[in-house]
Amino acid sequence: MILKLLKSQFVIYGIVGVGVTLLKLLSLYILRDVFDVVTYLSVTISYIIAVVTHFFINKHYTFKVDEKKIMNMMTVRYFVALSVKTISNISLEKILNQVVELAFYIAVFIALFLSFIFNYFLYKKYVFV
Repeated sequence: MILKLLKSQFVIYGIVGVGVTLLKLLSLYILRDVFDVVTYLSVTISYIIAVVTHFFINKHYTFKVDEKKIMNMMTVRYFVALSVKTISNISLEKILNQVVELAFYIAVFIALFLSFIFNYFLYKKYVFV
């Protein structure tokens, strides 16, 4: 039962998300603090690394899409979903923090949790179909 749960697509999606987040933080640290790259450029490069890695790992490992082309409608749908995700996450954080008046990091955590669930279904039903 536990092995089946660990192999579930939703859990794999979560593990990929944690791994990509760690990769993003590690690349940010290496660029900014080891190689002394300007902060904003470091953030941008680490974000690009994370987005590209997230796309390919989820495409081939989580959702098992066997598409060889890199530029296709799936890629376009991914970036549309990424834009929707980003806008909705920022909006939800702002509403929870400023309207509902939750503490900032609590609002961030709740928005992150809700977007994790929303994004899984967005990727499953819209992007990687």
